[in-house]
Amino acid sequence: MDQICIVEGNDSHVISSILKKRGFGFPNSFSEETIRDFYKKAKSVERIPTLFKAALENSVYNNIGIVLDANQIGPNRRYQAYKDILVAYDSKIEPPNVNNNGISITDSTGRKIGIWIMPDNKSSGYLEHFLERIIPTENKKKLEYVKEVVEKYNSKFNNAISDSEKQKAYVYSYLALQSKPGMPLGQAVTANYFNGKSS
Repeated sequence: MDQICIVEGNDSHVISSILKKRGFGFPNSFSEETIRDFYKKAKSVERIPTLFKAALENSVYNNIGIVLDANQIGPNRRYQAYKDILVAYDSKIEPPNVNNNGISITDSTGRKIGIWIMPDNKSSGYLEHFLERIIPTENKKKLEYVKEVVEKYNSKFNNAISDSEKQKAYVYSYLALQSKPGMPLGQAVTANYFNGKSS
């Protein structure tokens, strides 16, 4: 039996780095060389339900995970589509409500299904909101400075950065001020620009 984790875009690199940082081992049958095969990149949040349905219909998977962003609609509305899919797939399933620890479900065949909605299963937002929370304490002042600069930039240039994208501006500007600027997010976790632990 196999396992799969469906993610948006390139989030898999960040998730893998955070899990490694927190001391979690690789899923069964996966290693450093094969972990990329564990993740299925949806390329957009809109495509995740299609991949989720396909995974449910494939009996080879005994564990199915999803990591996706709440974005502006919030975790409850985001989760509703997946509750509907689960009930249509298995009428014996009673999907739980969203909670702080994510959603964990066992279907009638014993298969495990887990869903995590970024940033914390209770707030609107996305991966970069989660990453802000794991910036090391000693770097918080850099983040505060970055936020001031972004706000001044937005004020001067007629709100060039939308509210929905501002968090990404904060996080990537924060990375631009490090000793090795411009690192991809996963590498930035490994380099301790994010410490893997929520504050």
